[in-house]
Amino acid sequence: MTGQSPRIQKIIEALDNLRRSGRFVEKGNLEWHKVGFQIDGLIGINPVEGWLGRCYWHLVMGNTPDIHYSVRNVFRLTRNVPVILETVGIYAGHGMPSAAAPAYAYAANPVHGNLPEALPYAAATGCLQMVAEYIDKASAQGTDLGEAQELAGKVQRAAKILQKHGITDANVAAHLDLAGEVMREDKRFQSLPQLHMPDDTPESFLIEFLVDCSPTEVATYNQRLSEKEKAAGIAGKPAYHVVFSAAGQER
Repeated sequence: MTGQSPRIQKIIEALDNLRRSGRFVEKGNLEWHKVGFQIDGLIGINPVEGWLGRCYWHLVMGNTPDIHYSVRNVFRLTRNVPVILETVGIYAGHGMPSAAAPAYAYAANPVHGNLPEALPYAAATGCLQMVAEYIDKASAQGTDLGEAQELAGKVQRAAKILQKHGITDANVAAHLDLAGEVMREDKRFQSLPQLHMPDDTPESFLIEFLVDCSPTEVATYNQRLSEKEKAAGIAGKPAYHVVFSAAGQER
């Protein structure tokens, strides 16, 4: 987030250090509680930054209801696009794309948002067709997407495939919510997914989440995701697939 104060920078840095294990911190973690006291003080001085810090604080512990409550307080206080994108990232890190989608729709809109900065969250929120429309709007406005141009092309291709099969963004987000459930059940943070458009299967694409774990563990995660997909009636979608891969493992 641009324009951050030194206090929130230190808070986020401390919380990022706690996230490096890839798993939620355990109750009773002293460092987590220390950061909480710092956030309490910041809320009284700068409520927007304070509540944003509170979002990260609860993310580190995996406290779903408290994440929602903190994000709502951020929305109540500001519509600053960099801040809203931070909350999108928090929801993505907790594996909740459906919850992130409304905020993402605002922050990515080229009319008042920042599409180049928002593009990396397109697959994470499932908002591929919406973003494809935003890309068209940005192009009409002469917006330079810069380094995000390659990703924009992938998003446009994926959107066309979804449209062809009559699959909505909300359908994709609900599917990705299941992947988030798998991670939360194991007390893991969700990574930002990679969007793959394989040349050998031009009529489908892949949304891949990398997990810092063994191939055996990732196979278990994929099995659990498959079970959730079947229970939700969304197994066997021909347009795209959602998978977990072990970080560093070749697909």
